[in-house]
Amino acid sequence: WLSRSPVIYLAVVFNKIGIPAFIFQPTLFYIMMVVGVTSVYYLTLNFLDQYKAKHKVALISATFYLLNPFTMSQVWGRGLHPQYFSFALLPLSLLLFMLWIKKRKYFFDILIALSSSLFATSFGLVTFIIVYWVILTIYLLFAILTTEHKLKLLVFGIKFILLTLTLWFLVNSWWLIPFFTSAGNVYSTGLTGGEENLGTLMGVSQHFTPD
Repeated sequence: WLSRSPVIYLAVVFNKIGIPAFIFQPTLFYIMMVVGVTSVYYLTLNFLDQYKAKHKVALISATFYLLNPFTMSQVWGRGLHPQYFSFALLPLSLLLFMLWIKKRKYFFDILIALSSSLFATSFGLVTFIIVYWVILTIYLLFAILTTEHKLKLLVFGIKFILLTLTLWFLVNSWWLIPFFTSAGNVYSTGLTGGEENLGTLMGVSQHFTPD
């Protein structure tokens, strides 16, 4: 849980200057919602490009991103803080990534790395690390396949991904390095009880069927 420490320290600082946690917490959640919804709005605008009704579609998309049943039940409804932050970080990073592909400015590379550290609580769920990089890579492949200068974008894209990955690791090293060194001890306790894990799987699968 080291990745969420900046938020905890920030809450402590605000508490010391007279802003209690019950005010800080909903304000922070509101910021997560605004960042996520705003990012999806501009992300949709960039996707639609010259489409006449793009502003209306972008508004509907942003509203749906916040109010769809999955988000309401599995993000905000479950009270898992990493998902709150990933709600904001994923579309924001994808938007910055898309802008880099359009404008080819490495400034966006720095913004992606900094935003990932600012919203580092997202990586409290380890699987989000995989989701994060897979989404960016998939969009890069999409951009390469839909452009006329495929080879040129491929070369720039590989450079950008490697540079972003390097910066991401450096900026997030304050929680990544301790995570890698202690993950074995932390997760080994959850892998020793096979019967317990199987029981959890059977219990959950009754409510989430394949269809």
